[in-house]
Amino acid sequence: MPAETGLLLFGVLILLVFLFMEDKALKKAEGKTNETTGTIDEIDTHYPNTYIMSKWAKVRYFVDGKPYKSSNWMYVSNYAKVGDEVKVKYEIDSPSTLNASSKLKYNIFLYGAVILVVLSLIVWVVQI
Repeated sequence: MPAETGLLLFGVLILLVFLFMEDKALKKAEGKTNETTGTIDEIDTHYPNTYIMSKWAKVRYFVDGKPYKSSNWMYVSNYAKVGDEVKVKYEIDSPSTLNASSKLKYNIFLYGAVILVVLSLIVWVVQI
């Protein structure tokens, strides 16, 4: 087996681990979370002035008329600013706790793994 194929298959393994973890998080959150719209209250920027900058925010929102501020940080767009509205998914039993599991992440890991499997098969066949 060519080294490139092995490297691609190692990538598949990593993506499958993340896929499994996201699947587990989605199943755990099933029926235990709800969504609402909140307002960004504070922002923290990681790695400012670099191309890998990321922004994290704490959000204020209402659940059944009661105000909450998220106890954990959520990832937001690099263009987000304090006062912007964002969708949040919170835990029903603990409304100040945000839940980060998502079907989008699950699909990204799944399709990424499939693409790497196909690429590794192509590399393997071409090398034969």
